Amino acid sequence: LDFSLDQRIADRIAAALAQIDPAGGPEFERNARALKERLALLDAEFRAGLAGCRGKDVVLAGHGAFGYLARRYGLVQIALFGLSPDALPKAQDLMRVVDLCRKRGIRTVYFENSVPPDLSETLAREIGGRVLVLKAGHNLTREEQEKKVGFFDLMAEDLARLREGLGCR
Repeated sequence: LDFSLDQRIADRIAAALAQIDPAGGPEFERNARALKERLALLDAEFRAGLAGCRGKDVVLAGHGAFGYLARRYGLVQIALFGLSPDALPKAQDLMRVVDLCRKRGIRTVYFENSVPPDLSETLAREIGGRVLVLKAGHNLTREEQEKKVGFFDLMAEDLARLREGLGCR
Protein backbone atom coordinates (compact mmCIF):
# COMPACT_ATOMS: atom_id res chain seq x y z
CA LEU A 1 0.00 0.00 0.00
CA ASP A 2 2.77 2.38 -1.00
CA PHE A 3 1.64 3.47 -4.43
CA SER A 4 5.11 4.71 -5.41
CA LEU A 5 6.53 1.24 -4.74
CA ASP A 6 3.61 -0.27 -6.65
CA GLN A 7 4.69 1.72 -9.70
CA ARG A 8 8.13 0.11 -9.58
CA ILE A 9 6.52 -3.30 -9.16
CA ALA A 10 4.44 -2.68 -12.30
CA ASP A 11 7.63 -1.96 -14.26
CA ARG A 12 9.30 -5.13 -13.00
CA ILE A 13 6.29 -7.29 -13.80
CA ALA A 14 6.08 -5.82 -17.30
CA ALA A 15 9.80 -6.47 -17.88
CA ALA A 16 9.52 -10.06 -16.62
CA LEU A 17 6.50 -10.73 -18.82
CA ALA A 18 8.30 -9.23 -21.82
CA GLN A 19 11.18 -11.67 -21.25
CA ILE A 20 8.73 -14.57 -21.26
CA ASP A 21 6.75 -13.23 -24.23
CA PRO A 22 8.86 -10.73 -26.23
CA ALA A 23 6.07 -10.20 -28.79
CA GLY A 24 3.80 -8.96 -26.00
CA GLY A 25 6.44 -6.56 -24.66
CA PRO A 26 4.93 -3.37 -26.09
CA GLU A 27 1.49 -4.24 -24.70
CA PHE A 28 2.93 -5.08 -21.27
CA GLU A 29 4.74 -1.74 -21.30
CA ARG A 30 1.55 0.17 -22.29
CA ASN A 31 -0.43 -1.56 -19.57
CA ALA A 32 2.27 -0.87 -16.98
CA ARG A 33 2.38 2.79 -18.01
CA ALA A 34 -1.43 3.09 -17.69
CA LEU A 35 -1.36 1.42 -14.27
CA LYS A 36 1.48 3.66 -13.11
CA GLU A 37 -0.50 6.75 -14.16
CA ARG A 38 -3.48 5.58 -12.10
CA LEU A 39 -1.21 4.80 -9.15
CA ALA A 40 0.41 8.24 -9.41
CA LEU A 41 -3.03 9.87 -9.31
CA LEU A 42 -4.00 7.73 -6.32
CA ASP A 43 -0.77 8.71 -4.57
CA ALA A 44 -1.51 12.38 -5.19
CA GLU A 45 -5.07 11.96 -3.88
CA PHE A 46 -3.82 10.34 -0.67
CA ARG A 47 -1.07 12.92 -0.22
CA ALA A 48 -3.51 15.83 -0.64
CA GLY A 49 -6.34 14.13 1.26
CA LEU A 50 -4.24 13.33 4.31
CA ALA A 51 -2.24 16.56 4.41
CA GLY A 52 -4.55 18.60 6.64
CA CYS A 53 -5.54 16.09 9.31
CA ARG A 54 -5.78 16.84 13.02
CA GLY A 55 -4.63 13.32 13.88
CA LYS A 56 -1.87 11.14 12.49
CA ASP A 57 -2.38 8.00 14.59
CA VAL A 58 -4.06 5.08 12.82
CA VAL A 59 -5.07 2.62 15.55
CA LEU A 60 -5.67 -0.85 14.16
CA ALA A 61 -7.47 -3.43 16.24
CA GLY A 62 -5.60 -6.14 14.43
CA HIS A 63 -2.29 -6.73 12.73
CA GLY A 64 -0.08 -4.09 11.17
CA ALA A 65 -1.36 -4.31 7.61
CA PHE A 66 -1.04 -0.60 6.78
CA GLY A 67 2.59 0.14 7.63
CA TYR A 68 3.63 1.08 4.11
CA LEU A 69 0.64 3.37 3.71
CA ALA A 70 1.27 4.99 7.09
CA ARG A 71 4.94 5.61 6.34
CA ARG A 72 4.23 7.01 2.86
CA TYR A 73 1.74 9.60 4.13
CA GLY A 74 3.28 10.57 7.45
CA LEU A 75 0.88 8.60 9.60
CA VAL A 76 1.64 6.46 12.64
CA GLN A 77 0.28 2.92 12.60
CA ILE A 78 -0.55 1.58 16.06
CA ALA A 79 -1.52 -2.08 15.78
CA LEU A 80 -2.63 -4.39 18.56
CA PHE A 81 -0.29 -7.08 17.27
CA GLY A 82 2.44 -7.62 14.67
CA LEU A 83 2.23 -8.54 11.01
CA SER A 84 0.63 -11.98 11.26
CA PRO A 85 -3.14 -11.85 10.75
CA ASP A 86 -3.39 -15.08 12.75
CA ALA A 87 -1.79 -13.63 15.88
CA LEU A 88 -3.89 -12.65 18.86
CA PRO A 89 -3.13 -9.77 21.21
CA LYS A 90 -2.53 -10.23 24.89
CA ALA A 91 -4.64 -8.37 27.47
CA GLN A 92 -1.67 -6.08 28.23
CA ASP A 93 -1.43 -5.18 24.52
CA LEU A 94 -5.05 -4.11 24.54
CA MET A 95 -4.64 -2.08 27.73
CA ARG A 96 -1.47 -0.43 26.38
CA VAL A 97 -3.38 0.76 23.30
CA VAL A 98 -6.37 1.86 25.41
CA ASP A 99 -4.05 3.96 27.58
CA LEU A 100 -2.34 5.42 24.52
CA CYS A 101 -5.68 6.32 22.93
CA ARG A 102 -6.91 7.98 26.09
CA LYS A 103 -3.67 9.93 26.49
CA ARG A 104 -3.69 11.16 22.87
CA GLY A 105 -7.44 11.70 22.62
CA ILE A 106 -7.85 9.12 19.85
CA ARG A 107 -11.50 8.25 19.28
CA THR A 108 -11.36 6.16 16.08
CA VAL A 109 -10.35 2.53 15.85
CA TYR A 110 -9.83 0.91 12.46
CA PHE A 111 -10.04 -2.74 11.59
CA GLU A 112 -9.22 -4.61 8.42
CA ASN A 113 -12.26 -6.00 6.63
CA SER A 114 -10.82 -9.53 6.66
CA VAL A 115 -10.63 -9.59 10.49
CA PRO A 116 -13.65 -10.03 12.79
CA PRO A 117 -14.63 -6.68 14.34
CA ASP A 118 -14.78 -7.96 17.97
CA LEU A 119 -11.46 -6.45 19.12
CA SER A 120 -12.11 -3.15 17.41
CA GLU A 121 -15.53 -2.89 19.05
CA THR A 122 -14.02 -3.69 22.46
CA LEU A 123 -11.27 -1.13 22.01
CA ALA A 124 -13.70 1.52 20.76
CA ARG A 125 -16.00 0.90 23.72
CA GLU A 126 -13.05 1.28 26.14
CA ILE A 127 -12.04 4.66 24.67
CA GLY A 128 -15.57 5.94 24.01
CA GLY A 129 -14.89 5.89 20.29
CA ARG A 130 -16.08 4.44 17.03
CA VAL A 131 -14.98 1.80 14.55
CA LEU A 132 -14.19 2.31 10.86
CA VAL A 133 -13.13 -0.39 8.41
CA LEU A 134 -10.04 -0.25 6.17
CA LYS A 135 -9.39 -2.57 3.26
CA ALA A 136 -5.91 -3.69 2.32
CA GLY A 137 -7.04 -4.23 -1.26
CA HIS A 138 -6.83 -8.00 -1.49
CA ASN A 139 -10.07 -9.27 0.06
CA LEU A 140 -13.34 -8.61 -1.70
CA THR A 141 -16.72 -9.68 -0.43
CA ARG A 142 -18.96 -11.64 -2.76
CA GLU A 143 -21.13 -8.52 -3.10
CA GLU A 144 -18.10 -6.39 -4.06
CA GLN A 145 -17.07 -9.00 -6.63
CA GLU A 146 -20.55 -9.01 -8.15
CA LYS A 147 -20.47 -5.20 -8.35
CA LYS A 148 -17.02 -5.33 -10.03
CA VAL A 149 -15.41 -3.31 -7.24
CA GLY A 150 -11.68 -3.01 -7.82
CA PHE A 151 -8.53 -1.97 -6.01
CA PHE A 152 -8.90 1.72 -6.83
CA ASP A 153 -12.48 1.71 -5.54
CA LEU A 154 -11.31 0.18 -2.26
CA MET A 155 -8.53 2.73 -1.91
CA ALA A 156 -11.00 5.60 -2.47
CA GLU A 157 -13.11 4.17 0.38
CA ASP A 158 -10.01 3.84 2.59
CA LEU A 159 -9.01 7.44 1.93
CA ALA A 160 -12.50 8.64 2.86
CA ARG A 161 -12.47 6.61 6.09
CA LEU A 162 -8.97 7.75 7.01
CA ARG A 163 -9.98 11.36 6.44
CA GLU A 164 -13.09 10.86 8.56
CA GLY A 165 -11.28 9.16 11.41
CA LEU A 166 -8.26 11.49 11.43
CA GLY A 167 -10.30 14.69 11.29
CA CYS A 168 -9.06 15.93 7.94
CA ARG A 169 -10.24 19.17 6.36
